[in-house]
Amino acid sequence: MKATSAGQLRALTADTVPDTEEIRPGIWAVPLRIPHGRIRYILTYLILDTRDDVHIIDAGWDSVLNLATLSDALNDIGRAVTDISSVTVTHMHPDHIGMASRLRDYSGAEIRIGRNEQQAMILMAEGVEPTLTPAHLEMWGVPGHRQEELTGPISITNEFYSLQADVLLGDAEALNIPGRHLTVVDTPGHTTGHICLADSSSGILFSGDHVLPTTHSGLGLGGLRSKNPVSDYLASLERLAAFDAYEVCPGHGFRFVGLAQRRQDLAQHHLRRLNETSVALAKNPTATVWEVAEQLSWGSGWHQLKGYHLQSAIAQTAMHLDHIRSSDGSYRRGNPAPLHAIFDPTAAAAR
Repeated sequence: MKATSAGQLRALTADTVPDTEEIRPGIWAVPLRIPHGRIRYILTYLILDTRDDVHIIDAGWDSVLNLATLSDALNDIGRAVTDISSVTVTHMHPDHIGMASRLRDYSGAEIRIGRNEQQAMILMAEGVEPTLTPAHLEMWGVPGHRQEELTGPISITNEFYSLQADVLLGDAEALNIPGRHLTVVDTPGHTTGHICLADSSSGILFSGDHVLPTTHSGLGLGGLRSKNPVSDYLASLERLAAFDAYEVCPGHGFRFVGLAQRRQDLAQHHLRRLNETSVALAKNPTATVWEVAEQLSWGSGWHQLKGYHLQSAIAQTAMHLDHIRSSDGSYRRGNPAPLHAIFDPTAAAAR
């Protein structure tokens, strides 16, 4: 893998925010700030079509500062917020979808989102979302004194679930951007209906949070599903093989080439986690989810994980356990129901 933007790489290394840059004729990367958390900005992309209308990929966190930043970037190319024709969102998280509704209000732009992601958002707006209850935590072996901080939705808190897109996108569908050739690639895993966008006219893959250059995307962070997020994610990585020659323009970090190697690295990360999980089970076949999670490798260290990050770690451990069990049936204790069944509110009510 090789960075193709010296400015974006330098900013990431120095923990600063890069400048706006033109990555192809008529395509710009605009960094918009994220107000809290470890990630400082998202890369939003502006595309000019042959009619000089503007199309946005990922709208950025909703804030006055980001609106001003986006407006300045548009002014620099002789356009304005009112010239935005469409906003395509890779997934439901607030740093990607946040400003979409505001931009539609200003310009009348179409909001476009994956069909599966919209359905997941509808359910979440209705209160049907993956949620850990004390009963789940008890079943997973979470110590009593840690249960309170872990109870609640297993997703990034998002006030935008009720947003209704104007256009729902399906796999392999072409975006309506005159003079461009962008198609949708369904890549579930990070969220239920995450999508990437492949631009064959420019040799660019807009990867959202599915493939990032230096970090591993969390899995299962939005929406109920019938399949395991680990299985989904690994299959989605394989689906991108057709675009290995493309330059990757991610939602965070820096653009790069070498997608084949990065896909392999990301897959190996989860395969190592699956192997660690298998080793933990071999030592103790009746281990609970908590007991397995304690033995896995975590970037910041197991004992440093708290609140949402601990909740995510526990949930992803359960996903890896479920993946192992669904693959070979070898794990029958400690997590006695598939992950999607645990998060099914009707199934939970029946227990």
